[in-house]
Amino acid sequence: MPTLRLYFLGTLDIRHDGEQLPKPATLKSQSLLAYLILHRDRPQSRDRLVVLFWGDRPERKARASLSTALWHIRRCLPQDYVESDPHTVQFDPHSDLWLDVEEFQSHVSQDDIATLQSAVALYRGDFLDGFYHEWVIDERYRLEMLFMDALTRLMMGLEATAEHDSALAAARQLLERDPLREDAHRLAMRAYCSLGQRNAALEQYHRCCEIVQEELGAPPMVETTELYEEIMDGRFPIGEVPEFVPAVSPPERPAPVAGHDP
Repeated sequence: MPTLRLYFLGTLDIRHDGEQLPKPATLKSQSLLAYLILHRDRPQSRDRLVVLFWGDRPERKARASLSTALWHIRRCLPQDYVESDPHTVQFDPHSDLWLDVEEFQSHVSQDDIATLQSAVALYRGDFLDGFYHEWVIDERYRLEMLFMDALTRLMMGLEATAEHDSALAAARQLLERDPLREDAHRLAMRAYCSLGQRNAALEQYHRCCEIVQEELGAPPMVETTELYEEIMDGRFPIGEVPEFVPAVSPPERPAPVAGHDP
């Protein structure tokens, strides 16, 4: 097991041999540590780091701030993982470490349910929650999109294998992040029906209507209303797996319209 374990999804957490380590003293030095670890495959130019992290300061002060931040980083780690010279800085590329972001990315590229469940579990929260540096915001958005895609594929895969409780939980998790996802509303409606909860399925539709009307000033998509009508008319099976079983991977879709399905 790697001796150094770093958690960037959610709040920053650094552990060595199972013990939690103190974080670097400033948010800027913590952000720099995360950046160096994520880009440890190559040396990072001091000039680039200065512009990226202290671009609003005069060059001399910015370079001094970089040196101070590196000192804070070295101070909190059990050994000197940071290699530097007058021109470049690099986190030891051969260090024995585990990083949740890298584990997450390796999992989201897979399609089997167990691996997707592991990916979703790894996503404890948004990348470096509480940090608002530009590079962090860009990376946070990228990772969130990977998470949403993994959650969508997991939700559909669970429905395809008739694991309706778990599929419903995944749909709810997706809707917590994006309440306008009508594909998740529809899956929740189908899951409730398969679990014998017809009234809950109808309530889900009404919640969807309220959200879409409030946010977009429009009715739900045709597919959503058609499903509701099937349930109302008794044409959708209750308490059993419906004949329609979606594919594990979402089909190609046209570009989203006004915030409905992705």
